[in-house]
Amino acid sequence: MRIERHYSAWRLVCAVPAILTSAMLVTVAFGWLGKFTLLGLVAWLAAGALLGLPSLERAAVRIGYRFHGPALPDRDWMRWLQSSVESRCQLQAGRFDWYVRRDAEPNAFAIGRRSVAVTSGFLQLLYSGRLTQDQAVAVGVHEAGHHLTGGARYGLAIDWLSWPWRAGYRLVMRMYAVMPFAEAGKLLMPVVFVIAAVMLVQEDAPPKQVVPVLVLLIVVALGAFVAPFADAAFARASEHGADAYAARLGVGSDLANGLALVAPCRRVGPLARLRNSHPATSSRLRRLEAATSAAARS
Repeated sequence: MRIERHYSAWRLVCAVPAILTSAMLVTVAFGWLGKFTLLGLVAWLAAGALLGLPSLERAAVRIGYRFHGPALPDRDWMRWLQSSVESRCQLQAGRFDWYVRRDAEPNAFAIGRRSVAVTSGFLQLLYSGRLTQDQAVAVGVHEAGHHLTGGARYGLAIDWLSWPWRAGYRLVMRMYAVMPFAEAGKLLMPVVFVIAAVMLVQEDAPPKQVVPVLVLLIVVALGAFVAPFADAAFARASEHGADAYAARLGVGSDLANGLALVAPCRRVGPLARLRNSHPATSSRLRRLEAATSAAARS
């Protein structure tokens, strides 16, 4: 069974402002190359595209996400989990690469075209019996569902191509946080961008000077104030899509029970909810119940 909803493609579209800003930062960083600056920029872009190759993806998830092969005590359990998920999803053996991430927080991840990982905390829940084998398989099916519903395909490329922007943005926010009235200033930042754009347009300057600066302002404003909310919306839709995939395969009830233990997400305020990449667990449980009932009727 394969369902294409292209969630990751929409997230790539949302990342375009961050990627454009990153390209500007990379161009500046490679400025010391002189006439070869463009070559450095092309190499950076090409690296993002090549992360889709299996060998480079394996290296990237190990370096960038701290995924690693299961240690000897975990190896048999990971083989069992992988084979159980492959059987339930009717996948070819070895379709995905399975990893463990050392993290006490119980969680599971899907990234790239073929990478699935569970944390050491997830395995500890399984070993202790708090997480049943059926629930563990259901969580694994959900992660496989991210791949099979197009939710993770471009994740590595997005992270690589937007990393310069995200690093620069975090640095600026950390510096800004120590300033007086920082919290109030954050609320006024969109207004500052609008005022700057209006003043720039009103400037009596040649278009060749005004247009590049105006475009830069618009791109940065989209990357800072619009794209994160749009990306979070598609991320939440991807979670619901993977949940629905699990329900169609008959593991919706087990997944619902497992969600209370594996990275539960509690309800937050309206603004934080809009920026959250995961829906509240209570919302997911309601949808899972409806999807499971629909799958049972069909």
